[in-house]
Amino acid sequence: MKTRLFFLVLFLFQTVVFAQIRPIKRLHKKVINKEILISKKLPLTLNSPADKSVIQNLSPTFKWTTNNPRPTRKKIHYTITILDTDGSSSLAQAISNNRVVFQKTFLKKDFGQLLKNFSGLQLENNKTYIWNVSIDKSIKLSGLNWHRFISTTHDIDDIEDIHACESKNIINASSFMSPKVWQTHQGNPRIETSSAGHDDNGYSILSFIEGRSDVIKQQLGGSVNRNRNYRFKFSYKMPKKIGNTTRLKVIAYNGTLTTLGASVSSKIIGITGNLPYAKEWTKAALPIWVAPGNFSKIAVLVFSGDASTSDKRKANSIIFLDRFCLSETSKSPCDDSNSVVLTDGEYILPKDLQNYLDQNTKPPVVTNFDYNNGSVRDLYPNANLETSNWLMDTESENGPCFSFGGEFPTGEVNAILGEYNQDELDDTNTGVNDFESNYQDDDASNSSDLRPIVYVTNDKCVGNAVIDASKPFGGKDVVYIHGLQMKALMGNLESPPTFQGKWPQDPVAFYKGGEFYEEASDDYWDKHIKRGLGSLTSPTNTYLKVTYSANQRLNYGVHAVLTQINDAIKGSNVGVVWGRGSAKGCFGKNGIVLITHSTGGLVASTMLGIAEATRNPNSPERQVYGEAYKIVAKIKGQIGINAAYAGSPLATIALQASVVGANSHITDNSIAGRMLRRRFSERANTIIDDLPRISSVLHKGILVDLMPVISRKWARKYYGLTNKPTLTVSGGFPALAQGSGMTWAGKFLIPSFDDGVLSMSSQSGSMHEEPIFKAKQSLLLIDMGVPLGFKRIGLGMERRDGLFSDNKHFPVLPQYSQTGMVQSQSIQYVSTGPRNWPNHYAVIQNTGDHFDNVNKVERNGINYEQSISGNINNNEESAVIFDRAVYSTGALSTSFQPLTNEHVRKLTWGLHLPRCKITWKWRGWRPIIKIKCYWFYKEFTIWKRTYHLLDNYENKLAMDYMYDHAFKN
Repeated sequence: MKTRLFFLVLFLFQTVVFAQIRPIKRLHKKVINKEILISKKLPLTLNSPADKSVIQNLSPTFKWTTNNPRPTRKKIHYTITILDTDGSSSLAQAISNNRVVFQKTFLKKDFGQLLKNFSGLQLENNKTYIWNVSIDKSIKLSGLNWHRFISTTHDIDDIEDIHACESKNIINASSFMSPKVWQTHQGNPRIETSSAGHDDNGYSILSFIEGRSDVIKQQLGGSVNRNRNYRFKFSYKMPKKIGNTTRLKVIAYNGTLTTLGASVSSKIIGITGNLPYAKEWTKAALPIWVAPGNFSKIAVLVFSGDASTSDKRKANSIIFLDRFCLSETSKSPCDDSNSVVLTDGEYILPKDLQNYLDQNTKPPVVTNFDYNNGSVRDLYPNANLETSNWLMDTESENGPCFSFGGEFPTGEVNAILGEYNQDELDDTNTGVNDFESNYQDDDASNSSDLRPIVYVTNDKCVGNAVIDASKPFGGKDVVYIHGLQMKALMGNLESPPTFQGKWPQDPVAFYKGGEFYEEASDDYWDKHIKRGLGSLTSPTNTYLKVTYSANQRLNYGVHAVLTQINDAIKGSNVGVVWGRGSAKGCFGKNGIVLITHSTGGLVASTMLGIAEATRNPNSPERQVYGEAYKIVAKIKGQIGINAAYAGSPLATIALQASVVGANSHITDNSIAGRMLRRRFSERANTIIDDLPRISSVLHKGILVDLMPVISRKWARKYYGLTNKPTLTVSGGFPALAQGSGMTWAGKFLIPSFDDGVLSMSSQSGSMHEEPIFKAKQSLLLIDMGVPLGFKRIGLGMERRDGLFSDNKHFPVLPQYSQTGMVQSQSIQYVSTGPRNWPNHYAVIQNTGDHFDNVNKVERNGINYEQSISGNINNNEESAVIFDRAVYSTGALSTSFQPLTNEHVRKLTWGLHLPRCKITWKWRGWRPIIKIKCYWFYKEFTIWKRTYHLLDNYENKLAMDYMYDHAFKN
């Protein structure tokens, strides 16, 4: 009986106790555990979200700190609770209403500071919540501490007005209430002072009508200070839809505004993209600008179209402008870089902006930029412009973001690789190395039929040199030395053969009227001479074209050139063309400048070294060349245009193909077979059948000396003997339309950037067999500013280590790239530094191919001949000096230093978006939330390329700068 009574009492007790505790409900139905609410003491501090805070996250991270020491041998039960406060007039009522939106209990050993986020938590937008963390009742906790917070996806603006500047606005009369402050510089702009603008009265009206821009200007209320960062903001709307062609340019300047571009006294603060039509006031901002100097005035102008818009398509436009603001900012100009990520061919906005997109959002507006940002000397006044290293120095001092972004065109890479199979190229590369090893012991010293050259002083030409600064090279005489004469080389292979003249047995063939001389004229130097000296028959400077035979070895070429120069100095060379005002019969009296091309550079540099060696009467060179050092005494130096100072692997490949073909027939599908068919089409089979004879002929000519293994032997032996400076001009972009089939093949077979025949390393006079710098960000070396993707590959992906390895994008110097870009952030230092052959100085790089500065000079300015595909600009020249000694030698005038200008090409993607900001005030324990929305135009830079190009590059060739600034003293 007692047992039954005991169980009955126990049953009743359990029923009563558990009836007091309601089960926890889920999402607005669950109830807070009452045992937590009656706890005695809470050893916790809630950190984040802080009380009365606004969180821009619907799944926030919670942070709290435990205050008591850690208990031993026990895990702690933490319970986090979040309540919805809707309908509650106080904290007590919110707790009583018990609207639990989230509650979770978990075990943790950790004490101290804890952070926790929850994958299942998703709060509502723009609502107020309270939260706490408690510990189970065994710790004997008391009343709970609650924090209030607002969860939102909107921007938070509880301090500034939506139009506020980041700091003090230095523009006067930003509300346009005083038209006297804003003055008209050009056109017919209007200042409205009574009409409603953007949240106040007053705005400006600017128009672009029939090609003329309205421009307003003012004296700033403050000053722009050098090396400070600024952002220009403004509001705009348009009275009617006129197309996405309206743009703004903002200029800082001092004194009188003489140009609407960059100049010594004016700099471009920024340029907008094509502003989309906006019938309501819309906020916009320019990218952050680093002031290159101190400025006291500002100008704003409207114009139409972008870099891809023709003049005929530029439309008239009218725009209303208000709320101008120019203020200093602590943000970096790199903060806006590459904000849009390219994924699978589509641009993806940053997450913080994706919430603004809806069905009312206007489509993106694409803008192509291409503008001259001004002189490097003015933009970076602290830069030392003696060498091109100024860029790396500027970057190391936290300079601007020069280049970023882009799309990797893998499809185009595959298209190029389809031309030559990668395995074939690897095999060819290995074969080239093996083939060259057979020539390590080659000796070209056999000169048994050469006799010492007799130098005779021309007594009537004794006297001081006359310098005329108005003429190229200060009026010095010029000797032109041609490159590999393909007609002579191929003519020797004909049946019956032509160009059979041999030096010294047949000298008539090499002087004026001879077949070698004539080939070096009409189809070689004449266009170049006419451009450089103004006329073939009445030039500014006296000149002489000298020749040698491609069918003889290099030592014969050196002897032939020395003899012809010697004859000119004596007054017996009928090929001399006398310049206007020159003393006839005294060639070289005012000094001589050698201008060489291709193989001619190898001939000239070897010749100068050999001549120096003849000072020793017992030297082998003296026995062959006589007192040649006297012949070259008047030579001041050399200008090498795409010169083969270290030979070309194409020479090796050509000789290798002839040997292989002589021993085993070349197949149609081999690299050699395709090269021959591209060059000779229907005659290719006949040539292939005749390869045994061809191989024998080629091995007697200068093609052997052009093999890098032999060229470097000549260089090591002779280049360091002379102190006469050589200035180099290098090219890095082969043309598809060029007649030589080897040019096309060169894009694939030559290591490093190349001009289709020679590597950049060889052209620049580098001692390194391989280029010494490689790209860290190879994508930045691709010119994104051209219309055809195929050209991007021509300028980018095929500029690799012959396609033979993973060593891609090797510039020969820190400043070398194939597009004229001087991008030190794109290269990786991998060797001891740039080292050229003694007295060989890299000066200019251009994007012309092997022939652009010689017999194709008509491909000038806007219309260089086709490059890879289509009628595309290919006209960029940049300074690439890394050795300041080039000035102390007198070879290059310091007037060359300030010629570099900064050109910006970029693509932007602009969105016209609604932006909403949340503001609030706390009334008692509850917030009063307000959301304020307005339109804004946000511009993202997809890619940007900064080019540092020589002044007036659009209309000049690399050779022009040499004629203007080399050997002037």
